Amino acid sequence: MAIKSKVTLLGIWNILIEDTWAWFCDEMVEHFLKLTGRRIGVFTYHKDELYYGCFISRTLKPLREDLEKISALEQQKYVRVIVDDYYRQAKILESFLIKLAKINFKKESDQRLANNLKKLFFIWPKVTMQIWYAVLIDIWYPSPADKLNLKQIIAPARDHCGRLHEKSNLIEKNIYTEIARRFKIDVKQIYYLIPPEIIRLIRTRDPKILKTVELRMKICVATNASGEYTVYDGAEAEGLVKQFNPPTAGERKEQVLKGLVACPGKVRGRVRVILRNGDFMKFKKGEVLVALQTMVHYIPIMKLSSAILTEFGGLTSHAAIVGRELKKPCIVGIPNLIASLKDGDLVEVDADKGVVKILKRK
Repeated sequence: MAIKSKVTLLGIWNILIEDTWAWFCDEMVEHFLKLTGRRIGVFTYHKDELYYGCFISRTLKPLREDLEKISALEQQKYVRVIVDDYYRQAKILESFLIKLAKINFKKESDQRLANNLKKLFFIWPKVTMQIWYAVLIDIWYPSPADKLNLKQIIAPARDHCGRLHEKSNLIEKNIYTEIARRFKIDVKQIYYLIPPEIIRLIRTRDPKILKTVELRMKICVATNASGEYTVYDGAEAEGLVKQFNPPTAGERKEQVLKGLVACPGKVRGRVRVILRNGDFMKFKKGEVLVALQTMVHYIPIMKLSSAILTEFGGLTSHAAIVGRELKKPCIVGIPNLIASLKDGDLVEVDADKGVVKILKRK
């Protein structure tokens, strides 16, 4: 499989394979194709519990051109079509989540568990590409003032989706905990499968489905470059990473870092770098939260922080939205952030200007 394609990095998150499927699968791609007439190439890379989400760059070019060839007013109408579609699909998802929240999964048969998951993952991919479009607007137009009207139109949908994601994650966790109990396996194994595999596991009880888990824990790639969404592990995954060469978190900078102001304010504090869920317990009240990006399960430590800094994300990102809600100094989209800061470093966060000064390294 000789692929030599550039990829656009959407972000790096500390989530596992199960949680990425709905955001990159064929169902997502097909729904967005119907909505915009453009087919997107996807590429995800999972290693060390970090997930690198990318789109294949050449497939994004026509999508951006579609936006830029129309007037400012037409651009707003175009984005509203995407947002309106999101809310139509999200209403269906929200209704089903309310239904699922009332179920005692311990009393459900294998078949009913499988059917509920199948319906949930039939709905989810229909609300994800619209949110990626918000991410792409931030990437294409990083200046806060550029395409501000479009960002304001789509940002609430991104925030709304984050809240749905939180509700869905709790329900899925309950389902997967019950599946793990029935199969006498570690629940974490289930998160290294994609939803169609989880459904097949429940229905067939075939233990061979779990054989890929150990390899995927080391490295896993998923892409539709061959024509359909396919998951690779082991040597095949390593080969694809070399061929696509996804970008990494950056290089170390010595003193000053700059990003986008999401919420103004100034503070001095000690850094705490949070990359994986296992790091959460280390976080102490008043520390400066440093992350690749934040998600809904970061909110408890975001509330404890004195400031929020992220390497990725724009003004419609989760960190930006929550930072404004909490009225915490917040700077997003800081290049080289993770490579430059370590736990215990003393920094001055000037979120009025979007500047982070490293005062003293630990």
